[in-house]
Amino acid sequence: MTAAPLWRQLFDAVEQRVAASAEGVVASDRFADAVTTATRATAPAARLIPTALAPDPRRAVAWVGGQIDRTLHRTRNGVKVLTGFDEPELATTPREVLWECDRARLYRYHSAQRRHPTPVVLAMSLVSTPKVFDLRPNTSFVAYLLQAGFDVYLLDWGIADHRDAGNHLDTYVDHYLPGAVAAITGLTGAEQVDVVGYCFGGVLALLYAASQPERVRRLTVMAAPVDWRHMGPLAAMTRHGRLEPEELFDHTGNVPAEVIKTGFTMLQPTAQVAGYASLLQHLDNDAFVEQFRAVGAWVDEHVPFPGACFADLTRALVRDNTLVNGATPVGDRTVDLADITSPLLCVVADNDHICPPSAATPVVGLVSSDTTRVVSIPAGHIGLIISRTASRITLPALVDWLTTEPGEAS
Repeated sequence: MTAAPLWRQLFDAVEQRVAASAEGVVASDRFADAVTTATRATAPAARLIPTALAPDPRRAVAWVGGQIDRTLHRTRNGVKVLTGFDEPELATTPREVLWECDRARLYRYHSAQRRHPTPVVLAMSLVSTPKVFDLRPNTSFVAYLLQAGFDVYLLDWGIADHRDAGNHLDTYVDHYLPGAVAAITGLTGAEQVDVVGYCFGGVLALLYAASQPERVRRLTVMAAPVDWRHMGPLAAMTRHGRLEPEELFDHTGNVPAEVIKTGFTMLQPTAQVAGYASLLQHLDNDAFVEQFRAVGAWVDEHVPFPGACFADLTRALVRDNTLVNGATPVGDRTVDLADITSPLLCVVADNDHICPPSAATPVVGLVSSDTTRVVSIPAGHIGLIISRTASRITLPALVDWLTTEPGEAS
């Protein structure tokens, strides 16, 4: 009897492999036998098989099987992305509420290996949730610090509503931050804390450290804008003669999350397309897909910016560049970054499209700290704290900074 065409036999072998993958009942050696038989069936057709595979038909088994598994993997992950099925959980490291005021909460993370006496306080921006500090177990900023033996706290400003529309800069600098730090020192007996501020959270940390320098042992700011002349389109649109901050408020008196998200999208209008192109390329990589979905979920969680604070930011930081000029209005006084005496670490991202290094690094020339350090990370604004680069460079640099005495070689 004439043998079936080689393509037909290979197709049958593929079909058997799919059945084996779906049902889990066909042993892999049966698939190997099927492909081997098909490969050897007709000598004239052997030239259709890559030369490297021809001497050993079992190599065809591995190649075909690998392609099937990759396709099944990509299909499964694609369905998850499109349907939102099995969304990754964010911020799962165990913690408890230590202090709260209005919408603000201070969390303390559980740990049985605290070795360093000074508590570490993480302060987030006002435009996003702080889940980015604890996104996924394998890329968790918090988990890394816990494993390094630190006592870690997180300040969550909450989701602003009409009750927060009147929050000014001093609400955060003179009330929330001091209240949270007092709760920490009251619990632990520590006289000082280490403060780590990210993005606008870094600005709030700077103003707090200038206001109460005796409370801060070490200060770390990451992608924190100081010289707002270099902040690009986001700052430019509210400069003199353009938008007034109140024009962006909604009925609650705050800047709505949709406006903030649109503003960031304007900075990189093709970023979403590029992101999906990268996803398509790595759709068979479970770890990549999980991280992509986790970051996407967090990015979509922009929160309203308290109106009064946004107006303060616009008129003082953006228009008058007061952080550089030394007279930032906070409540009924002005704050000068020159009053900061704590050792200062400034971490910047080389590819930051939101806060470029030119906007962040001037801080080292504005403070009175005896010890300052700048660390440049080959990453973007988000990758600075949640990427393999963060795990390899940012976090080790931070741990080194927090554990090395000033003047010692790092």
